[in-house]
Amino acid sequence: MSGIRVVRGPDWNWGVQDGGEGHVGTIVFPKETDELKSNATFVNWDKGLRANYRTGHGQKFDLLVFDTAPAGITHSTVQCDGCQCAPLRGMRWKCNDCNNYDLCSACYMSDKHDKSHTFMRFDAPHLDWYVYDESRLCIKV
Repeated sequence: MSGIRVVRGPDWNWGVQDGGEGHVGTIVFPKETDELKSNATFVNWDKGLRANYRTGHGQKFDLLVFDTAPAGITHSTVQCDGCQCAPLRGMRWKCNDCNNYDLCSACYMSDKHDKSHTFMRFDAPHLDWYVYDESRLCIKV
């Protein structure tokens, strides 16, 4: 998993260790001096801090993958309503307030739709989803 870019997940409770909401970090291999814990991983945040986060420990998940497109994730039956790309690659952002309205990450992050609407984030087809409100904060479902 080393090299995967991540952001805050649904169980985040570590203040601004990551630099604040929306900041990105990279999963890294543990150093010899790092205390290894099961169901946890190390992240180097772009702001400079390195820390250990839960990835299933106690059924808690502090991290979410930033974008699944580099891993080749494709939503084969979905078209982005912002840029019309089809199939939609990477994460799918589905509007909870509009019927059948989906965005790719680039369109979602550049506000191609009403920012006051709530969105569901699908990391990949057939996986769990997360809900985001107008401030782009993750709401645990």
